[in-house]
Amino acid sequence: MMRRMNRHPQPSDADLILKLYDLRRETVMRQARAWFGNFAPKSFDEIKKVMAPEHPQNAFWRQVTSYWEMVASFVNREVLHPDLYADNCGEALFIFAKIEPFLPEVRATYSATALRQTERAITENPSVRERYAMFRERVQGKK
Repeated sequence: MMRRMNRHPQPSDADLILKLYDLRRETVMRQARAWFGNFAPKSFDEIKKVMAPEHPQNAFWRQVTSYWEMVASFVNREVLHPDLYADNCGEALFIFAKIEPFLPEVRATYSATALRQTERAITENPSVRERYAMFRERVQGKK
């Protein structure tokens, strides 16, 4: 289903973007984001290792993925304008591009709803889908 938000971005959207940015600056969140930025899984087994509760970076995985899922849910619930999400939340799209090739296995093994909010924000919003294509190509080594 493709849809387009029927309103223009509002000042409240900008306020939310600024609050989200501020949350990303928290010390542990920065560490988690830095780790995820360098995490480049080549197989589901690499993801499976990190998703094990005893793995040292499991908390980083959960913190970053749940944060970006929360933000995508704002888009999907029309709390945050998708164009502003596309403009300002590229990191979410970059992370999704890293995980997407393994998503069927992640969903079958751990949670049927894993990263559904992000996937929906991408598939239902043209501006997000367009920006995501760039990150997908980058992660796949095509650009």
